[in-house]
Amino acid sequence: REALAPCDAFVTTSPSAREMLLKTMPADASSRFAVIPHGRDFPSMRQNMNWPDEDEPIRILVPGNISVAKGRAVIERLLDRDDPHQRLEFHILGHHNFPSQRRGLFFHGRYERDDFFNRVCEIAPHVGAVLSIWDETYCHTLTEMWAAGLPVIGLDYPTVGGRIRKAG
Repeated sequence: REALAPCDAFVTTSPSAREMLLKTMPADASSRFAVIPHGRDFPSMRQNMNWPDEDEPIRILVPGNISVAKGRAVIERLLDRDDPHQRLEFHILGHHNFPSQRRGLFFHGRYERDDFFNRVCEIAPHVGAVLSIWDETYCHTLTEMWAAGLPVIGLDYPTVGGRIRKAG
């Protein structure tokens, strides 16, 4: 608190991150603490009309660096529950630390931000997912999937859940 007291201003990207940080900051910090969402420009926003046929699995895109904190165990448990049905496919676009390949799990490697839309088109997912098990500070991958025209499901933590609700 002593080190932060002389600061003129503080900035974070979401109201929930601001509230969490204020718990450990100087008492008067709230008046100097702004929330500024990440800005991002896209040449266009797309509409995804790629819905699964009745007899095909649902392709779920999960972009980013997928670790336990970013939902790896959630994906593994969903695949365990889906095992007899084989209705779910998780397509990981980015780095991951899954211990091994398994049915329903597809790895597409890392991507460059400017090539995200092309990679999404190659995978042709039906829906995107943000499965972080903690509150994100903003979530660029949510924005990227929306820009690619994907509906997105997410766990209901304040930032991701709040952004999804606000967007309708």
